[in-house]
Amino acid sequence: MSFQRFLEEASRALSYAELILAGRMPYKLGHLYVRHPARHFFGASCRKELLRDWHIRVDNYCNCIPGYCAGISLGDTRDLNAVCRFSRLKELHVLKALLSDLRSSTKHIENAATRS
Repeated sequence: MSFQRFLEEASRALSYAELILAGRMPYKLGHLYVRHPARHFFGASCRKELLRDWHIRVDNYCNCIPGYCAGISLGDTRDLNAVCRFSRLKELHVLKALLSDLRSSTKHIENAATRS
């Protein structure tokens, strides 16, 4: 069965699946996704993706990677108490921005940068 035929026959079932594009897949399957400029996501939150309780990853350097968010570390898994302490959020500006409205968070970060 060709991949195109599979997509046609399984389209309803695929609406319940999460397809994670990795490696060369984005180049081959990119046409299946609507493209948006980065600005489209300002005002949005990545809370659901970052805080999902069913998938985390620990990389070779003991970073706790939430969901499929490569490059974003919640901290060093050798100190799980610190990783799980949400009060640390004030220290993690990028993560705080992704969990809330990116627009207001970027203004806060710009203001902090101009003060220093």
